Amino acid sequence: MDQRSTMILLRNQRDSLKKKLDKQNKWGMKPTAISLAILGVTVLLLWVLTNDNTTMSMLLMLTSVSLLAIAILLYFLSPSRYLRSEVCDAIAVSDVLTIRKILASLLVDSRGIYLPASQAGTTKLYIPLKEVSLDEAKTVSPKADQVFHVADKTSKGILIIPPGYGLFLYIQRIGALFTEEGLENEIKDVLENSLEMASDVSVKLENGKAIVKMSKIASAGMCKSLRAEDPGICLQMGCPICSLVGCMIVDGTGKRARVESVSVEGKTISLTFELIGE
Repeated sequence: MDQRSTMILLRNQRDSLKKKLDKQNKWGMKPTAISLAILGVTVLLLWVLTNDNTTMSMLLMLTSVSLLAIAILLYFLSPSRYLRSEVCDAIAVSDVLTIRKILASLLVDSRGIYLPASQAGTTKLYIPLKEVSLDEAKTVSPKADQVFHVADKTSKGILIIPPGYGLFLYIQRIGALFTEEGLENEIKDVLENSLEMASDVSVKLENGKAIVKMSKIASAGMCKSLRAEDPGICLQMGCPICSLVGCMIVDGTGKRARVESVSVEGKTISLTFELIGE
């Protein structure tokens, strides 16, 4: 089987897994929807049997139609469980701040370098003790099981799990696949459809950079809280969403990456990653 056939097979498996997950997520509201539908049909039958063109008869008809409409909406459109955005934000903020404060206490303020799984065993974030050049970033070779990398005199640093790695594992489990050819559309599909993290996403790979723009992001409150606490987080490791983007980029390109710049306007975030490697 050639590479193209393998990619087609993997994408079909991914789509199949996503459809199965969507079906599972909707079962939470289905019993309620079915109960409302039965009640709506019962009221409708009662209206048919007692229809005498009176106001009461009209009210019965309107009630039955309303119940059936609500049942249809619950069955097809409602998720299994609601979780307020501020709850999700509170869950994620503390861990990121803790890591940042540990690094700050060690006087480490350099930008992190995302390493693809092909180079580090699993996707990792390498934070050098001091800012390194692009050439130095290419030669760093920490081992996957390390936390403190001290083998190279010029590139000592700390190897950690990226804040967005949990999300990255999740989207892989539901079938996400990243390739250099279709990376722009794949990242867009994950953020807009699979995770519903942003309403509009654009991705460009050009001149050794990856430029990602996310508009109307669902986690705007979390990003704002982290920036207010310590703006350096954005460049060093990022919030879980920006970190997820870094993980997807290095997984798709097979290259290392680090954040070059971050700009925020309301609920729109623009990220520019430097791609490191040939």
